[in-house]
Amino acid sequence: MKKLNVLLYRNLGEHDLRQIANEFPDIAFTMCATPEKAAPLLPETDVVFGNIPAALLPGAGRLRWLQIVSTGIDEYVSLGNSGIVVTTAHGIHARIIAEHLLMSVLWFARGMPFFRQAQAESRWERNPAIPSLLERNTIGLVGCGAIAREFLRVIEPFKANIIAADINTSVTPPGVSEVMPPSEISRLLSLSDHVLVMLPLTPDTRNILGARQLEAVKQGACLHNVARGGLVDEAKLLELLKARRIAGAAIDVFENEPLPKDHPFWGMDNVLVTPHIAGHSRELGSLVLDRFKTNLRRFIKGEEVSPIANFARGY
Repeated sequence: MKKLNVLLYRNLGEHDLRQIANEFPDIAFTMCATPEKAAPLLPETDVVFGNIPAALLPGAGRLRWLQIVSTGIDEYVSLGNSGIVVTTAHGIHARIIAEHLLMSVLWFARGMPFFRQAQAESRWERNPAIPSLLERNTIGLVGCGAIAREFLRVIEPFKANIIAADINTSVTPPGVSEVMPPSEISRLLSLSDHVLVMLPLTPDTRNILGARQLEAVKQGACLHNVARGGLVDEAKLLELLKARRIAGAAIDVFENEPLPKDHPFWGMDNVLVTPHIAGHSRELGSLVLDRFKTNLRRFIKGEEVSPIANFARGY
């Protein structure tokens, strides 16, 4: 019987490579993490583990299953009717991103931009009017999925008022005072001191925080985007940040990545830029590898792998 050929489109350490080879001795594993090296291997590949460029996949005539290491599937929408099973890392990043959001909310609530600048200038300036008590704040969640559920767990001790906008308004998660439909996002923005964007990017959600919606943001509020750059009108956001209508923004995702070196966001004292890293941690590699190995055991037994990408929902 011909061996299953698995392409590991990841830079795995020697320990992980040895372990996976020992656990699955009847499978032929090849590791490479560059398009140039992967392309000639794809015609004989049955399974890919990793976020291989979608542009290479038309050359993968034998490919039956792709396990990606991200939640969003916007790069792979062309596979929706291809017959290739796509599984995602949905849920794995949720706790990591929730902790990132807690950090960024506290960053602005405690006035860190002001004190960071004071430190850079060796300026001892105790301004007690700058930090804000989260218990007196309203946090608006744009999206109420896995990341939101984890965020609700980490924010609970701070006793903030939480509201949300989501397509499912029939269930109000514990800790949320109100769930409104997406058509009422402008109202959520007008009420929130911190707006957390946590939606997948789909044709329905693209530019969901457009210029008109951003005009509704509460004076002095902060926006935190850990989802996709295409959800927010960046030009309008930049305008409102410059005018201090929006007090601050923690932005991890951008319409164009990497963010160009000459982009104004880099030099703004009220913007916290991170390089699409909110879902990463030193533990992430082992978490996604564990999911792949669990799915691989199912795959070779003919069982269903999970979670299978939902191309309509975008994850």
